Amino acid sequence: MKKNYHETKLMSPRDLLFCTFCIFWIFALVSTTAATYITLSSSVAVCDIISGNETRINITTTNFGDEPAHDVRLSLLLPDGFMSESIMFGRVDANEKRSGSFVVSIDPDVLPGGYPVILLTDYKDANAYPFSAVSTDNCYMFIKKKTSSNIYGRIPEVSLTGTVPGGFDIEVFNGNLDDTEQEIHVRLFTPRELRLNPGGGANARESILLNAGESRKLSYEISSFGALPGSTYAILATLDYAEDDLHYSSFCVGKVSVDGGPGAVGTGGAPGGENDNGGSAGTKPQNQVVMLMYVILAISILVIFFSFIFPKLKR
Repeated sequence: MKKNYHETKLMSPRDLLFCTFCIFWIFALVSTTAATYITLSSSVAVCDIISGNETRINITTTNFGDEPAHDVRLSLLLPDGFMSESIMFGRVDANEKRSGSFVVSIDPDVLPGGYPVILLTDYKDANAYPFSAVSTDNCYMFIKKKTSSNIYGRIPEVSLTGTVPGGFDIEVFNGNLDDTEQEIHVRLFTPRELRLNPGGGANARESILLNAGESRKLSYEISSFGALPGSTYAILATLDYAEDDLHYSSFCVGKVSVDGGPGAVGTGGAPGGENDNGGSAGTKPQNQVVMLMYVILAISILVIFFSFIFPKLKR
């Protein structure tokens, strides 16, 4: 009787070595791609009431990303009459927490009342690419007396494509109940990767007069100045006014997405209100690319299994 034999060919050592090399390369690429984000989050603590001409603001910064942040520098963007030096943290590793203090000097002529604390964070990634962010921890300095503002603002979502400028309005509302007209000083803060037009610079100042219950929109134009495509940046605006020799302040927060990145609307509030505080500074991981690489890795492992292991089992 004629017998039929099924001959199975195993992978040659050269083919096996080639497949092993491919899997190693893919795994290395996946690991490199996945570890591409830095998330710096800061919390701020100030004295309840400041009575002297100097105060200390404590700050804690944590890197919740999976790669180190380099050349980390924190600066306070303070109102007129306040001064402080920057804090240099240098390298902040993944999941590392660093703490420091700002010593803020206060001009004796500063009016009593509330003043916002705005933080500017500068850092670089492993490739020395610079990043920055402005944020607030819903924090105010109260000089000699606490005040609560009734001026509110709103910044809508802004989307930028490439270097093409985008326009947006800040809506300011006077929520005071009396009939007094208020002169409101609006100051806009942006990270270094965004530029206000015309004139450039990182912040813009404008003053408006509003009656009680009145609102007004202020128009701005903003453009990318080296912003990372696919990222979202926070922008902040402070709303200040003086009444009866007291200073009042509030802020509003918005988001600018670059090249169609995700964005969200930020709403403003007075001291003690709930606000989107500008969040943290960070690069975005490329999740879709990572998923694709893992799929390729899984397919490669299955190919080797069926071409090398499975024939052995049939024997």
